Amino acid sequence: MNPVALPAAIALPAALLLLAGCAAPPAPAAAAPLPAGPGARLLLRGAVASEDRYAAVAYSDALACQGPRQLAAGLPQKAPEPAWLSAGTLATLDFVILRNDKPSCSVRWSFTPRAGRTYLLQGLALGSGCSARLVDASQPDRPQPVADAVLRSVPGQPCLPLAQARANAAASATIQGGQQDGEAVLNPRATTQGLEWLIRP
Repeated sequence: MNPVALPAAIALPAALLLLAGCAAPPAPAAAAPLPAGPGARLLLRGAVASEDRYAAVAYSDALACQGPRQLAAGLPQKAPEPAWLSAGTLATLDFVILRNDKPSCSVRWSFTPRAGRTYLLQGLALGSGCSARLVDASQPDRPQPVADAVLRSVPGQPCLPLAQARANAAASATIQGGQQDGEAVLNPRATTQGLEWLIRP
């Protein structure tokens, strides 16, 4: 399918999983080419209002959140084709909601994709804000947290330094993390119920 074009400027600030503000860095370039070396698959799914669109944006400079490039874009009832990420190098991704053809909010994650894995960037609209999470969906019936994924967007800092983001993630895991059947989970009581339609290829 033809990807949904992003507007000339894209807003990329974000609050911690629930955002409402906007800013306008340089416009993203054309869709990214397939990685030359080992790669990982990225699925993008969004639960947004019928008049909204959603997109995944990656950055050529993953550390500094610079050089935005659209990876995939979708409509409420039509998920985009899988996108591809280079494996073994840091990736920074935004889940962006476009409302009335203008960026409404975004959530930014950084992680290092592993070759041959399938990742799911899943977001939804929450009033005037949005929420998004990143999981390893290589086993569709058993999605797992991405061990090194860190949230880079917090109030007042749309591109939190990676070391600080990792420190925040470690502190959060101490409070909220858990294990189930010997495997780490974000919420010990979490299940895959309700995720099946979002994970399908």
